[in-house]
Amino acid sequence: MLRKFLGLILLVISVWLLLLAVGWSLPYKIILSLLVWLRTNALLSAALAFLGLFVGLYLLREGSSRTPKIQLPRINNGEVRISQAAVEQIAARSIAGLSGLQNTKIKIKQEPDGLIVKCYCRPDHRFEINSGSLQIQKNISQDIEKYIGIKVKEVRILIKVDQRKK
Repeated sequence: MLRKFLGLILLVISVWLLLLAVGWSLPYKIILSLLVWLRTNALLSAALAFLGLFVGLYLLREGSSRTPKIQLPRINNGEVRISQAAVEQIAARSIAGLSGLQNTKIKIKQEPDGLIVKCYCRPDHRFEINSGSLQIQKNISQDIEKYIGIKVKEVRILIKVDQRKK
């Protein structure tokens, strides 16, 4: 979104400069009338300037957000972080071999006493919900604790049944 907005602004400025460069007087007259209006309406001009500053700073702050990281226990004299997407990928691979699952989506949330894993599943007719859910919980918690070394507090299984009529 920010990328498109800034691209549009850059495009408008470039066309404006091109029109000035080829000798059109209309962009020049519009700039002069805008400057005169800004000078005569100083309070409104200052309010617009502050609004532009705040929106610009907000957009820059939002654009710098990175993927969430999960803090691992301290090792020797440093710290190790792993991206949330990597942990979700490990959890997804741990249940990839289970039969009867058509579509899964994993979400991870870190809390002080361990990870909370939410697994959204769409089973087919072969999937046994009781034993399959226990197997999903076991596989996810074992693999995350084995490969990453961080405790899994709980694994929540949310089963969605396809309601489409065939």
